[in-house]
Amino acid sequence: MKTKIISLLLTALILLPVIAPVIPVFAEDVTTYLLDASSLPDVAGNTKEQGDTDTAGTKSFFTIHYKAATRIESTANVFDGADQDGFSPSKRINLQGKMEFVGGLATAAISFMTQGPAEVKIWWGCGDTGRQMSIIDSNG
Repeated sequence: MKTKIISLLLTALILLPVIAPVIPVFAEDVTTYLLDASSLPDVAGNTKEQGDTDTAGTKSFFTIHYKAATRIESTANVFDGADQDGFSPSKRINLQGKMEFVGGLATAAISFMTQGPAEVKIWWGCGDTGRQMSIIDSNG
């Protein structure tokens, strides 16, 4: 009986490298997705083409839709007002205008898809009044 157990253990150890790649690994479900421009490479204005996209953030969950003038650049913003949490990014995504469709492609936007209700928090600032940030669904 003892030899049979040792034999089974040795067989398992020999086969482990063969079966290990097919053993499912159950990772913790991600419930929070973050897009922080601080982790993105700098993009100077007029280096992307109108309609270019990049995925970014947690598990590439977000898609940045560029205008030609869109920039990813250094910033000194600190969100520390009465209703803020002190978030202090080292970079910002400067979309350079409102979202629009050019040749059927979205520009000046950041998109993401959900499969149900979601709580969304946006750290956003602008240089003057009259600008806004909107979340739209697939119907616009």
